[in-house]
Amino acid sequence: MPSADLHALVRHQARLIRALETGNIAALEQATTHVARALDRLRASAFDAPQDLRLLDLAQRQAERALFRVNFLTDQMAFPDRSFDTAAS
Repeated sequence: MPSADLHALVRHQARLIRALETGNIAALEQATTHVARALDRLRASAFDAPQDLRLLDLAQRQAERALFRVNFLTDQMAFPDRSFDTAAS
């Protein structure tokens, strides 16, 4: 059932984003595992219902936000002396 699996993916990706924002490593590991499992279930699904397509769009936007946070954290680690204060821009 794609809708239930998509809801699970959205929920787990939200937890992943929160873990990235808070730096909670245990929560990050758990959320990553849950996202991977949800994606495995979705790979075998067909998406044709309008609500599935809306959830798929939401999941894609979440993935982009998570990627942005990962890139930001990577930059902070790679350039520890550089200021990343976006408010100053």
